[in-house]
Amino acid sequence: MFTLGDIAMSKKQHYFIAGIEEKQKPGPLRIYNFPLNGEFWEVEAHSAEVRRVRVAPTDKHVFSVGADGCLIVYELRGQQANQKVKKKISA
Repeated sequence: MFTLGDIAMSKKQHYFIAGIEEKQKPGPLRIYNFPLNGEFWEVEAHSAEVRRVRVAPTDKHVFSVGADGCLIVYELRGQQANQKVKKKISA
């Protein structure tokens, strides 16, 4: 079971981005397609919980800040670049 932390939405690329709080994984970031269809990409981001997630106005970058004190900048790319880490939530 997991809890959604801070969330953000990209405007042009239709992504829903959330920091996830799980006991086994302290600071992953998940990128969901929007509208939600259960598929997501997960990035092991921080060694502690994700505190803030923001999307740049250009929709090209995502910023996350964790309780570990790190600021991480990600580049948003099309779905093709991330196919290998695609997962699906089971209901």
